[in-house]
Amino acid sequence: MKNNGIKVLMTGFFGAGNVGDEAVCRAVVEGLRKVLHNPQISIITRSSDQTASFAGITGVQTIQGFYPSLDFWRNSLRHLIAAARSDLIVVGGGGILQDVHSWTTTATHLLPACVGMLFGRMVVTVGMGVGPLNNPWLRRLVKDICCLMDRLQVRDESSRKTLIDCGVISDKVAVTADVVLSLDLSVLSNNSLVSAGNCKSNHRIGFIIREWPCLDVRGLIDVLRILLQNGYSIRLFCYEPKADSQLYQSLINQLPDKFSDNLDIYVPQNLNDAISSLRTVDALVAMRLHACIFASMLGINFLAMPYDLKVEQFIRQTGQVDCLIPLNHISPFVADKILGMVSEPPQFNALLDKLKILTHTSEINFSSVADTVRQKAYRYYYRRYIGLLWLIGLIVAGVFSTVFSAFHYLRRRTLFRSSSGSR
Repeated sequence: MKNNGIKVLMTGFFGAGNVGDEAVCRAVVEGLRKVLHNPQISIITRSSDQTASFAGITGVQTIQGFYPSLDFWRNSLRHLIAAARSDLIVVGGGGILQDVHSWTTTATHLLPACVGMLFGRMVVTVGMGVGPLNNPWLRRLVKDICCLMDRLQVRDESSRKTLIDCGVISDKVAVTADVVLSLDLSVLSNNSLVSAGNCKSNHRIGFIIREWPCLDVRGLIDVLRILLQNGYSIRLFCYEPKADSQLYQSLINQLPDKFSDNLDIYVPQNLNDAISSLRTVDALVAMRLHACIFASMLGINFLAMPYDLKVEQFIRQTGQVDCLIPLNHISPFVADKILGMVSEPPQFNALLDKLKILTHTSEINFSSVADTVRQKAYRYYYRRYIGLLWLIGLIVAGVFSTVFSAFHYLRRRTLFRSSSGSR
């Protein structure tokens, strides 16, 4: 029996313009709507407009602001009320419990869970990626909160190992799959805004690259040059428009001007466009996890350059080990491999079988949530106590972080004015 009108609060890296994370958001919303009857969904997002226009999600409430940004503090009461009044808090998916970029990434997504626990709400994760986590304080936060969740589901084995290493009981963690695998891409890719651009070639190779410390830029440029010399056009897809556009422009600037007509940077207008546009290439070279997932689901020939263990794990799960190429040593052999893929496309029968298994495993994320809702297990007061303690700790840490950032900004501004005035 389906639950009627349950109030759900979703938290993840949503509304920030990252194609993969917007696909995650869409997948979670659609997955919840399949297993729960008429859920009233609210989404914590960096930008409400982005969630509506890019991800194409309608019929939901949005709460703007990521902890501890100014938007968060302005809307802090809405954040607290939304978590307190929800019946179910859904954390994830995507790789949101990590401190690679900032300590706030993990704290942002566990803060609603703390509020939910304080008020005795159900808290679950779906297809979540975990790690790396190096900050001892964050590791303790992850241990305390994740141990008390109603359902803890991660997308791969390395995420499970990271949680166990933080102190989470092994039996508590279930390995499922990335939630994007549950999407029906045939529906999403029907209406494309993509155009042929300035392409003067019959064959096009797509690249989805991101800035990364060990990326062999010189080797990548050599591969691009070889492909262009062989008469292929290159389309560079932006999955994070601002950062990716800058990287792509720097690559183009290092190539001869005579190839300019066969090079273009493509910025998707929405999620449907991001997926549909992949059909315009004969082969793809991708660093990003969700680009590899899209290519696999659409049957597009591709090579993967893993910048993170999550990418390599997906490739191995699907048995596409031959697609792996090293990120830090990109040789001209890569260009030969791409040319070979175009002339002799690989067979996808074995891949399709493995994708069916992963798709079913991905859907378990949501059927498990429905089971949790039906069970309505008793939640001990100790859980509320831990939620309150960590909520207080996160608020204090967030206030200090905001004040320090403001002070640092004013100090830099004062120093800049002083140096400008002395000239």
